[in-house]
Formats: sequence, C-alpha cells, structure tokens
Amino acid sequence: MSFGSTKEIDTIISYQVWVIILEVIISMFDLITIDID
Repeated sequence: MSFGSTKEIDTIISYQVWVIILEVIISMFDLITIDID
C-alpha cells in the first residue's frame, strides 16, 4: 500500500515538473515572438 502511495506522489511530482517545463518553453516562445516583432 505504501508503495502505491509513493508511486502516486512520484507521478504528481513529475506532472508538476512537466507543467513547469511547458510554462518555461511558452515564455521563451513569447520572448522570441516579441523580439521578432
């Protein structure tokens, strides 16, 4: 049971990491488009 809970926690942490990575990529694209414009 404890193993299952730790697996869920790892999944949640990895999900948050992907969300942060996507936000950084989007912000970088916004900066690039602003520089181009």
